[in-house]
Amino acid sequence: MKVLEHIEEQDLEHIDLHENLAGLSVEQLNDLIDRYYSGEKLKSIANDYKVPISNAAIADMLPPVLTDKICPNCNSRMAFPRPRRTFLDKDPIATCIHCSHVEARYCWCKACEENSKLEKIRLEQEKAEKEKMKRVIIEESYKLSVYAPVSESDLTFKDILFLSTLLRAGLDEKMERIQPPVDYASSLTPTTELTVELLQYLTNRKLVVPSPDSDLEAFPEKDEEYFPFKYYIYHVIYRLNIDPIDGDHKALIQRLLYPNGNRLLECRDIALEMWKTVSLHECLSYLVHSLNKVGYPFSPGEKTVAVFEELLNHFSVAQIYGIIYKSIANATKYEKETGINKKHAANLVVNNCERYGEKAVAENWRITNYRRDFNLPETIISKVLFDRILKISSLGFSEVPTNNY
Repeated sequence: MKVLEHIEEQDLEHIDLHENLAGLSVEQLNDLIDRYYSGEKLKSIANDYKVPISNAAIADMLPPVLTDKICPNCNSRMAFPRPRRTFLDKDPIATCIHCSHVEARYCWCKACEENSKLEKIRLEQEKAEKEKMKRVIIEESYKLSVYAPVSESDLTFKDILFLSTLLRAGLDEKMERIQPPVDYASSLTPTTELTVELLQYLTNRKLVVPSPDSDLEAFPEKDEEYFPFKYYIYHVIYRLNIDPIDGDHKALIQRLLYPNGNRLLECRDIALEMWKTVSLHECLSYLVHSLNKVGYPFSPGEKTVAVFEELLNHFSVAQIYGIIYKSIANATKYEKETGINKKHAANLVVNNCERYGEKAVAENWRITNYRRDFNLPETIISKVLFDRILKISSLGFSEVPTNNY
């Protein structure tokens, strides 16, 4: 074991002996080392060498074991300090005999602390320079002249519905930019899937584009080839990219915030399509929420979407809430009776909804309307579509989607 090794005469050229041991010869020093680590009584050692009767004090006085390693800070020899004899099982750590630098992951010697400060400053400067270059690229990529604005006269029913929804949620007080969706207090749509669809639709159509003022972290660098045209749609600031018919940007904002429902209702087929889309996602949101409450993991797939699209041909969202509630109650009862797993039970709920709906239509059942769940308040897109455009308010929830509005 290295920490028990004797010292050599030439070692004394590199070691500053403790003042209590300064007068001892190499032979005496090695004798002291041997007697201490052999377990001899401290009182006997102290009497012979005039050292304190203390395990720690004697260990601290003993000359260290020199190594061939050189300190990276001051080029002095590294050495292993002698441990207390009760800690011989611990791995020794090489320490510089001059500046106290230790060969470890973290060292708090003055030189390392200074190097750490300098490295921190260097990294901060490097980061600032990198961010400056990144900002220049983003500003150049998303400046106003890059994207040809879409004419307001070309906006469709869906364009206006989606734009109005986004503006109501995120438009800042100066009516100049749209805040990142991640910061919105209210939900844009009933489901994450529909919200992503809305954002991707608007950005793909270039109706809104990222603002150069967006947080740098919204533009990942992992795909350098696509930087900065790949971005996190929930985290960028957006700006409108629409050319007003009257040249008045604020008037355009006003028209988009409060769209003219009478003009839009000329597109009744599109209006019905959007009613069904919003209603579908309200049903899916309630389904997932209700399944989570009973501990059933579930992610709606294409089959589930098909089932609820068919149900919406015959029932309102309020009625489908009731169908879902009854189907879950039956599934949980069946689970307890048969011991089926929760994933099977969740799939059973969708099948129950399908069978219940078909039977209700075939036998002309009267299905009760359920109220909105307190935990699933009406979303912004529902308010814009049903209150502002279709002007049917709560009927959008309680009536079957139809052109007869």
